[in-house]
Amino acid sequence: DDWTIAKGWQLLVGARADRHSALARTVISPRAALMWSPIEALDVRLSAARGFRAPQLFDEDLHLSSVAGDVRIITQDPDLREESADSFMAGFEWKPVVGIGQGLLEVNAFDTRLRDLFHVVERDIPATPVFEMLKTNLGRARVHGVEVNLGWGIGDRLVLQGGFVEQRARFADPEPDFGSRDFFRTPQRLANVTVTVGEMAGFDAVAVQRYPEV
Repeated sequence: DDWTIAKGWQLLVGARADRHSALARTVISPRAALMWSPIEALDVRLSAARGFRAPQLFDEDLHLSSVAGDVRIITQDPDLREESADSFMAGFEWKPVVGIGQGLLEVNAFDTRLRDLFHVVERDIPATPVFEMLKTNLGRARVHGVEVNLGWGIGDRLVLQGGFVEQRARFADPEPDFGSRDFFRTPQRLANVTVTVGEMAGFDAVAVQRYPEV
């Protein structure tokens, strides 16, 4: 439900109910967002939401487990619980008039708390010809950081935009295989630059994008 609770104030509240064959109960995921617009060019936002991932095996699990040609079987722990997350965000978006175009300054702080993370551990039975592994729950983790976006444009004819993200993704306890608290294959800094040109010299649109990892 979306309410305009006062001039310049909007409140959005909702909930989602999911039934999954791997779960014995219905999972309720609430969410809420509040936006304040003190002037036309400025929006300030707060939001909170909950999500989940049901116990299941993915193709990625099977691909990763078949490295070096070994036959590996992944089974799920009978007590495997769904992985859940609580996400919070606070930020603002400012779109002032700059010269002949419109500027953009957007800043968002985000914080996601994960519970009952999925994790695959070795549970080999020596008497069998294959290598058994078990998907179980690991514990908690947190991903948090700040995102900054800058932009300037003249309608749809020319848009220049760039962004930068500084984040941390860490387990609450050291990961059992390597003893690290940091997420693997997860950079701490990300950046992107986008240039979009359209409605010029007979072209409908020409876009050039670049997403470097810093």
